[in-house]
Amino acid sequence: MRIGIAGPVATENIVRFLGKDTRSLPRGYGGAPFLSTLISTLVGRGHDVSVYTTSADVSILTPEPLRVKRPRLTIYYCPVRPHAIRFHEALPGRILDGFALERRHLRRAIELDQPDVIHAHWAYEFALAGIASRRPCVVTVHDSPLQVLRYMPNPYRFGRLLMAIRALRRARFLTAVSPYIAEQVSKFSKVSASVIPNPMPTVPVISVDAMRRDGPQDLNAPVVAMILNGWGRLKNPLKGLKAFSLLRSYMPSARLRLYGHDFGPGQLAERLARAQGLIAGVEFIGTIQHSDLLVELSTSNVLLHPSLEEACPLVLVEAMALGIPVVAGDASGAVPWMLDHGKCGILTDVRSADAMCQSLLVLLQDRARYNTIREAGVRRAGEVFNADAVAERYEQEYFRAIKGTANEIGT
Repeated sequence: MRIGIAGPVATENIVRFLGKDTRSLPRGYGGAPFLSTLISTLVGRGHDVSVYTTSADVSILTPEPLRVKRPRLTIYYCPVRPHAIRFHEALPGRILDGFALERRHLRRAIELDQPDVIHAHWAYEFALAGIASRRPCVVTVHDSPLQVLRYMPNPYRFGRLLMAIRALRRARFLTAVSPYIAEQVSKFSKVSASVIPNPMPTVPVISVDAMRRDGPQDLNAPVVAMILNGWGRLKNPLKGLKAFSLLRSYMPSARLRLYGHDFGPGQLAERLARAQGLIAGVEFIGTIQHSDLLVELSTSNVLLHPSLEEACPLVLVEAMALGIPVVAGDASGAVPWMLDHGKCGILTDVRSADAMCQSLLVLLQDRARYNTIREAGVRRAGEVFNADAVAERYEQEYFRAIKGTANEIGT
């Protein structure tokens, strides 16, 4: 089958297909490394895969998408305007016309490629382009546009909501990455969404036998990891920092490692934390390569995830696969489902720094419970988020879309 993946794909995440020297290629669209896992898995299952993505370093004046063809994988780079609202080169900001230029180039890439089926990710420009191609198209929803607007109320997010409503009303074959997202999109869609989670990347999973034999590192001087992208209300990092500060009053040797955009040395998180006296024991590491992040996460004792709302964050899956217990929100969207309603982590009130601190203490002071959660997390990661299992379920959706579209044409 020739499968077209329309979504945010970064060149650095698919370098294994493109060759060692990719310096002359556009950067692509970062932020979704799990798509490279899906692409790799589909290729490994015998499919030819094409990628349609956007890249800020492709000129908006380019007449055709830039195509790079390799065995089993072809990627089309399309332009994206640099501003959401401000004009550039006599063109309006991309949200003002609903990403019309970007969608036009994505549709052109699909037209040039002629895939058997399109798998579009997120219910925005990629979904609208895939649907408009009139080819079999499966749309996977990765967030709740209503909830995103709630936490980030601005014109750009309102425009994105309108795009999502349009895409969801037109989509005929729909999947969601968690039951929470499936319920959220049901407000707008005409069809029910099948729940297929994001695929877990290949990570060095710690075996249950090894965990029982070796046990965790010293829990009296724990290393806590917090991995968030962007400082803001939705990700709730300030409460996480306050919770860690409280933890140090019980465990003075505890350390917190912060990863992600805005969390590097001298960046926004450090400046705000310093102003509030919350930097004791904190390492501001920031954005690093995904593979390096997994290595560093594997040396932590616990992942603290204070986010107020999530769809299916792979950082939780990666932590579970590595045997790192998670403390996260009991009402944070899909988080309770991902952690098997508390069997694979501690669910708590992430709006309360004290509640998060107490949950960390409960976990770190009970070695038996700590090990039980580790083992349960490893099992769930391997059973529910296994890349081959996820790809197989998507294949079923692809065949359903191909058959359904063919029946429509036949009638």
